[in-house]
Amino acid sequence: SSYSSSQYQYSFTSNSLASKYKGLVGLRNIGNTCYMNSALQCLSNCLPLRKYFISGSYLEDISSGNPLGMRGEVARKFGSLMKSMWSSTSSLSPNEFK
Repeated sequence: SSYSSSQYQYSFTSNSLASKYKGLVGLRNIGNTCYMNSALQCLSNCLPLRKYFISGSYLEDISSGNPLGMRGEVARKFGSLMKSMWSSTSSLSPNEFK
């Protein structure tokens, strides 16, 4: 693929940049999920949040005993997605968030 504008020109293969820079993966749209994907990309690039989830530290803070809560399901899915985003070299489908 390539991209050019009046000032810049980029040429790359789909996996060349992702293999060089961790976290540089796309999220596939599943129906109407473009806004959700944008938010997930922003959150994944917030360094303190990323470290918290990739390290697994968040597991210690899950309150699984609250009957009104999700028992940590959203946090676990987000943690799993973060790990995948920062270890993958190809685009991902965030199916668990739809």
